Amino acid sequence: MDWDKCHRSGDNDAVIEEMQEKMKEMTRQIANFETKVGTTYRDKPGSPYSLRWDRRNTDPWRSVEHLNPRTLADYRARERDEDEQRRRDEEDRRRRDEEDRRRREEDDRKRREDEERRCRDDNIDRDRRRDGYRGGDSYGRGDRAEQYPHSPRDQYPHSPRYGGGAEGYRSLDNFNSRDREDSRGRWESDRDRRDGYRSGYERNEALAVRSGLDLYRSYQFEIDTADGRKQRVAGVCHKATIEVEGLRVTMPVFAVRDCSAELLLGRTWLSHVHAVTIERPDGSHMLSIKRPDGGRIMMETVEPRDPRNRAVLAAGSRVPVALASRSLIFREKKYGPLLTEEEGQIVEVEDLGTRKVKPAAVARERSALDGLSEEEIVREIKEKKRKEPQRLTEKRIAEMDIGDENLTQPEKERVLEVLKSCDKAITFSDAERGRIDPRCAKPARIYMIPHTLWNDAGWKFAQKEKEEVISLLKEKMTSHVVEPCDSTYANRWFFLRKPNEKIRWIQDLQKVNAVAIRDVGSVPLADLLAERAAGRSIYYVSDLFSGYDEIPLDPRDRHLTAMHTPLGLVQMMVVPMGWTNGVAVFQRAMVAVLKDFIPDKVEVFLDDFPIKGPVLKDETEVAPGVRRFVEQHMTDIYAILEQQDEANLTVSGTKSRWVVSTIKILVFICDAKGRRPDPGKLEKLLNWPTPLHGATEVRQFLGVVGYWQIFIRGYAEKAEPLRTLLRKTEKFYWDFSQELGVQSLKEEFKEGGRILGVPFFEDETDRPFIVSTDAGPCSVGGLLSQKDADGKERPLRFESRTLNTAERNYTQFKKEVLAVLRCLDTFRHYIYGRRFVLRVDPTAVASVLQKDFSLTDPTIALWLIRIRLYDYTVERISEAKNAVADGLSRIPIEAERRISVAALTMTELRRTDRFLVNLYEGKYRTIGLHLSGVESSESEIMRQAAQYCLRVGHLFRQPVGAGMPLRVVCDPEEKQSIVAELHDGVVGGHRGVKGTYEKVRRLYWWEE
Repeated sequence: MDWDKCHRSGDNDAVIEEMQEKMKEMTRQIANFETKVGTTYRDKPGSPYSLRWDRRNTDPWRSVEHLNPRTLADYRARERDEDEQRRRDEEDRRRRDEEDRRRREEDDRKRREDEERRCRDDNIDRDRRRDGYRGGDSYGRGDRAEQYPHSPRDQYPHSPRYGGGAEGYRSLDNFNSRDREDSRGRWESDRDRRDGYRSGYERNEALAVRSGLDLYRSYQFEIDTADGRKQRVAGVCHKATIEVEGLRVTMPVFAVRDCSAELLLGRTWLSHVHAVTIERPDGSHMLSIKRPDGGRIMMETVEPRDPRNRAVLAAGSRVPVALASRSLIFREKKYGPLLTEEEGQIVEVEDLGTRKVKPAAVARERSALDGLSEEEIVREIKEKKRKEPQRLTEKRIAEMDIGDENLTQPEKERVLEVLKSCDKAITFSDAERGRIDPRCAKPARIYMIPHTLWNDAGWKFAQKEKEEVISLLKEKMTSHVVEPCDSTYANRWFFLRKPNEKIRWIQDLQKVNAVAIRDVGSVPLADLLAERAAGRSIYYVSDLFSGYDEIPLDPRDRHLTAMHTPLGLVQMMVVPMGWTNGVAVFQRAMVAVLKDFIPDKVEVFLDDFPIKGPVLKDETEVAPGVRRFVEQHMTDIYAILEQQDEANLTVSGTKSRWVVSTIKILVFICDAKGRRPDPGKLEKLLNWPTPLHGATEVRQFLGVVGYWQIFIRGYAEKAEPLRTLLRKTEKFYWDFSQELGVQSLKEEFKEGGRILGVPFFEDETDRPFIVSTDAGPCSVGGLLSQKDADGKERPLRFESRTLNTAERNYTQFKKEVLAVLRCLDTFRHYIYGRRFVLRVDPTAVASVLQKDFSLTDPTIALWLIRIRLYDYTVERISEAKNAVADGLSRIPIEAERRISVAALTMTELRRTDRFLVNLYEGKYRTIGLHLSGVESSESEIMRQAAQYCLRVGHLFRQPVGAGMPLRVVCDPEEKQSIVAELHDGVVGGHRGVKGTYEKVRRLYWWEE
């Protein structure tokens, strides 16, 4: 590749084209990297130029894995290393600057002395020539000009006349390092003149005079100007401050009489601001300069008369002059930085040798098909809404969920009256859907780590669905959800059927999520959200219409969401579902819109959230048939809908629930009494089959039931037998204790579970919080409770924790203190800073909590220090009355003994199963009858029965170790049917003898 073709950055297009042709001959794939700095360099004179990332050109060839970290942690680790290197470089630079400053001060002092001496000599000679003296003799004025020409210094009318005090002299503090040399011999060579120019500025003399800069005209030398000419320097301003985009730099400026522009900025300015020149694929350029705080400013390099030129001669001038109509020309060295992208992917080519490289795709910055801006889209939607008729027609009203037998007929009419007054905030179709105003929430950005591009194929849908798919895509284009594009990315997508038989469009953004920088924004916890919403007399549940389609995506990042479709390559204009930061962006936008109503009226949870009515159910009529609490709630609904309409958001008329007394928030049912689990979510838990086979099933069961542990008294103690099966030191063995643990956990939800009360924070005198604690052999726990408005004490939430091996060896006193500390830490956000009641057993713990004792155990002493940070009143309660706390210490612990599976099964089957006696014969019939409750006198049968169990009326043989019980088969015809099905059937697959035998052996048992 001939790099000598493009000595200037403006010829980068030729370099890119030639690079692309060169790369086509290579076969090895290398990654694409995100970079802002790339520099050309030569290893030796005459060698071809190469690209390097670092401006200092010291980094060796680095691997793809190093430049393209797979995780955000690797990316941040590399940034920390780079920050440390920059810090060391900055310290070295400061040290060198300090040494240079001291040397310059010494050189300046000597130069001032020499200059003053020369000025005195020149003044004396000039005075003598003016007075007619030559070597002590007078001469005539007529021949003075010819015989004694004026000094070149006298040609400048503005040149100051220096006397003994050197009036008007300005120091050269910020001059070039070559100023250390003697000023008379400094400009002897052309090379020195060129270097002197490149280290400062080139400036039009007329502008310097007009702006009032102090020019020092004592220097006599020539410089090479930007247009290649040689010009004499008319003067130097040693401390002119140039302001560009608010960033000021004080540097010397050279003034010439005829300059190609009013101000040329040289390499010294570029170095001070850490400038980086960036060339875009479309041929335009940008300049990036560094602010003092470490950030960077991106500047467009524009036409000379473009008003975006904002350089200002801010200091050194009596009147600041703005160069609003002048171009800024940023000079670089002849073979300066060669950059090919703004912030995209480039290919690093460095000393490839014989290695073969296959080119990688280069990311484009933006779609070539520019559409409407967000402001134009919002304006179009609002204009369309103003022209629409009333949206709440009789047909649509019939589809809405208004009231649940808690409203009178006048109240329903009042609800419809309020909703019709703000009908533009309610929608029933995608054509009426809104889009959030950019003034409320900025379009979402997708920030990425360095990565390679991807191009995934589109979805291959059934031909009969083609028209439906294309129709939906056209509808999305019309409603500004997608747009055509020319992206370098392509993602997968597919459709799913909704319950109403319509199709739902799903974007598969796994590859985007893998390289996206995570937004740590989150949504409220479901438990706390339901707790804050419970206890209200009336509710309204708002559900946006296609909420994600109402949050726009920034145009700079839309190309990352592109997909191949029957209508070509399209990209999302809104936040796509499945994007890793979509939830955080959505939640932030909704909070920005409804922040005035949080938390008294609204608890925001994405697009589906409750609007809370009054706490007190005031049934005073404010109008005929309209109660006060309903009217207050309708006032809140109207204000919230108006706010959403102002932000151009729309709620679904059919999915929202209007003015109801009971609502479902995620997995909780909330009403005026409190909150309880959703019965529909408990069906899987209540119907969970037992016994559990293996540690995986145990973890699954504990994961489901553990979500509801705040409703379960003594959860840790009841789940302890199941946790024992998960310990690696214990053998997996299912017996009576595990079965009892599962059944006891299920019993907690037989009637729908407990109803937890609503915390009340307004009265800590009459209705204080009550913390009850208890400790058992294997766990500690407690209860947070409070009296309701009727004076009845109601639980708010339960807490328990399993003790580890070391904690189980604690004394009972130490366990009791640990239980208190655990409950106080768990309920801290309820009780800290408030006076509450601490209810404990009448033991030594109660005395220690009330009085300051000196304890020998440092652990307990530390715990008590933390406990005494709270403001509590100790209440002693007997064991019999403290059963509600957790019951942890009420379960008797006996010596461990193994209970036979036969006894367990027999007890259980007496209540549920009946033995199918006709399917078995011989000893298997006797064993089955024995397990079903028919006593047998044969000792051998009783011994063998321990190896079997009954399930749904069938006899199963217990496995020797961990595994699944095997069903016993006696009938010869049934045996043949089983073998045939497992060989020829759907699950068979015509396996061989050995394969079929293995299938039968894992499921069934019969004697040969």
